[in-house]
Amino acid sequence: MASVAQAATGLDCVERPQGLSFNDAVLTMIINCVGAGVVLFPKIMTDVGMIIAPLLCIICALVCLECGVMITSASEMAEKYLGTPIRTYEELADFAAPKWKPVLMVTKNVAFLGFVVAYMQLIIDSISTFSPEFFTEWATALRFAVVLPIFCFCAMIKDLTQLASFGTVGIIAVMIECGCIMGGGLTLMFQGKNGSYDVGPAVDIGELPGASGKYLAIFLFCFAILGTVPTVRGQLENPSEMHGVLSNSFIKLIFINCAVMLCGYLGFGDKAGDNVIVDFAALGGWFLYVGWAGSVAVIINVLLSTPLYFFCVMSVIEDAGSGPIFTQLSVPNIIFRLAMVTVLCLIGDQLPYVGEVIGIVSSVFACFLNILFPAICHFFARRKVDTKAAHPLFRQIKYVVSILVGILVLIFGFMGSLNTLMFKLAEDGAKQECEQNADAEFDSDKFAELFKLSQDVAAACTTSIVNAATDATTTTTTIIAATNAAKATVAAIVG
Repeated sequence: MASVAQAATGLDCVERPQGLSFNDAVLTMIINCVGAGVVLFPKIMTDVGMIIAPLLCIICALVCLECGVMITSASEMAEKYLGTPIRTYEELADFAAPKWKPVLMVTKNVAFLGFVVAYMQLIIDSISTFSPEFFTEWATALRFAVVLPIFCFCAMIKDLTQLASFGTVGIIAVMIECGCIMGGGLTLMFQGKNGSYDVGPAVDIGELPGASGKYLAIFLFCFAILGTVPTVRGQLENPSEMHGVLSNSFIKLIFINCAVMLCGYLGFGDKAGDNVIVDFAALGGWFLYVGWAGSVAVIINVLLSTPLYFFCVMSVIEDAGSGPIFTQLSVPNIIFRLAMVTVLCLIGDQLPYVGEVIGIVSSVFACFLNILFPAICHFFARRKVDTKAAHPLFRQIKYVVSILVGILVLIFGFMGSLNTLMFKLAEDGAKQECEQNADAEFDSDKFAELFKLSQDVAAACTTSIVNAATDATTTTTTIIAATNAAKATVAAIVG
């Protein structure tokens, strides 16, 4: 995990005198991608079908691969121009698009905190597999009595070398997690206990764009390692191999993610839930142990990933000033860390929906970090060093496709995740009202009324996203015209 930790934050905390080999770099990228998010994959295939689901995964992977290549190329241009190595995403932003650097820092850290909220719920879901009835009834107590202290401890990290000794544990956890999903799913299929299969989408056609956008955002979360590219490249024995590292890593990731998703789906079919590990535990018998093993692996994976997010966020905060609160692990600093985790825990208590939280955070913040910003960075880096593309038309097409996919994820991913979140909140609210009155039955009209109100809220929230996407479309058009009018394009975008 040491190399993963370094890559996740852009900090060189572990010296590598020999440099990182090609295979080590590929392993770092893969382990950093294959995480707790794979438990959501079978549900994706259940909702959008056996054709669309892998297509979404492949599209997201290829776009992220191209954006990774853009980051690598921009880093190479910056190094040749400055004569100094580029080792972090922020350093690249400083060179290529300094006006965008504050936006980069805000979006990155908000995304990290949003992922922590989702991770808290994954821990709760995983613990609940050991006694569903008890932990479902005491979910709030579990969150604040167990999960909160654990995450408070994770937030106290001060040096990423503290995670160095857990590298093998992290790799084993990932292998167990994927193995449980694939082995359990295939066993269920051969035993004939699976549900029905559907090549086409299970959701209504009108809901398909929102569902596809939401699941593209979830795949984007799983591929959200592009901020690590400058650091991994800087650690390579031969930095020119970074293009090959990215291609090799993402091709393997496509096969791993699609295999896990397909095997989980073959096991449950249309019965797959939001968390396939929880589904295994609910079956009982031999599958109970599959669920337990997978849950332990998820917990380990989350606990090894979470400190990286906290460290990155706190590093930015502590670099912003020199008072006691900005001093690492001073009393005011510790109080701030504890307060931050408590607020995240309170948010998670109100939004206990992993897929929807990841979808919203990824569609807005991770979308910018991993798709839009690499294109912006590469474009301005080329203009700054006055370098022309070897194939200008092909480069324009890559810009346009990447930005269009980013805009689609931004709009439909946000809308789909928010609508699903509002639906679940309205449904839970109606059920709680019913439970408070034991004699009452579930009022479908009341639920419809609540859901209609939630949709109005979702529509209002989405308006700003659509406006932002319109601006992004205008920017894309400007970038296309930049080939023949570079100075005018740069002036328009900067202005």
